[in-house]
Amino acid sequence: MNGELIQYAQVNTFIAESWPVGVEWYLTSMEYRSRGIPNYGTETYKISASYPLDRAYQYWPLNSPKEYSSVFINLCDNFNENVQWINSSLPNDQVTGYTLAGIESSFLKHVYGQGSLRDQLKNNKPTGITDAQIDQLMNNY
Repeated sequence: MNGELIQYAQVNTFIAESWPVGVEWYLTSMEYRSRGIPNYGTETYKISASYPLDRAYQYWPLNSPKEYSSVFINLCDNFNENVQWINSSLPNDQVTGYTLAGIESSFLKHVYGQGSLRDQLKNNKPTGITDAQIDQLMNNY
């Protein structure tokens, strides 16, 4: 962040905890794929555990603790779990095209909570993504 520790203290727990969830998903996906599990981190990865491990964070109910959300995963993946499982308790995610590296280098330092995240997503949206789609995804959180 621009103001370092003092500025980071202003970041709410939603961002402070959801960002590492997204990074963990990305790094774990890279590691497991390099070890021969090509579908890890996708909706087709299935194990007998409950969320978040089942389907590798692609089945994250909205009644999960709000500070640990899948928002950064949903910005980067190209999968809408709400449609796949026709389940209104899952995020309706029509947003894709962001990358964690792009978010971090472009605008994460300006994000303090859901409102500023929504604004930054709209200001830095990939081609083909609309403000309405961003609003719909962010309204899940």
